Amino acid sequence: MTQLIRKPVVLQRCGISQSSLYRQIKEGSFPSPVLISERCVAWVEHEVDAWMEAKRRNR
Repeated sequence: MTQLIRKPVVLQRCGISQSSLYRQIKEGSFPSPVLISERCVAWVEHEVDAWMEAKRRNR
């Protein structure tokens, strides 16, 4: 089952700031959020996990 995680969890897991998160989304280097309601977004957990794993491999 696909889990969605909200922004505070994404920021805590990835250790980045909100501005870095949105800059990387704009650049296409971080997964885009999913619109779950009119004013609410979340990220697909396995996409965030894959991004973190790619960062670990490339260090």
